Amino acid sequence: MFDLRGYVLDRAVENRQQDARDPKEYNASTWDKIVGGLVGADVEKAVDDNTKLREQQDIEGRFKNQFVLQGLEMPENATAAQLSKLLKEDQKRTKKEEAEDAYYSLEATEERRRRDEIRADEMSIRADDYALRRDQMMLEDQRYNERLERDYQLRRKESVMQMMQGLASLGAAFAM
Repeated sequence: MFDLRGYVLDRAVENRQQDARDPKEYNASTWDKIVGGLVGADVEKAVDDNTKLREQQDIEGRFKNQFVLQGLEMPENATAAQLSKLLKEDQKRTKKEEAEDAYYSLEATEERRRRDEIRADEMSIRADDYALRRDQMMLEDQRYNERLERDYQLRRKESVMQMMQGLASLGAAFAM
């Protein structure tokens, strides 16, 4: 027997129109709404269900290969954002596992040992440079202190000589 309600719903889905206010939304045409109202069929629900089904099929088509390649089971009725998040989490986990495996490999161990040797050599060179600078600064400091001591002794001798000259002129003045 002919299913009039099913036919009207199918026609509404085939004739769906894009909503002018929201391009992602589809609505049944006005004629399909009228016929659906007469027959008692909810054409808006049929169009919405069909739109959701097509979106889900599109999402599954985009993500299915990625899930298969990574060996994951794709969840049912998940949004694109949820599927993308699952893929990113799996990629992070895989990279972490690979990094842990690579950390203990022979090549990585040798590379770390080589870097440690280079770092130790650089630290030794830096320590030698600092020791040389320290010795130079101590030598300069010693020379400076010796020069200050000589200047002090010279000034002291000059002041003693001036004092002696003053006493000699004072003695000469009284002798007269």
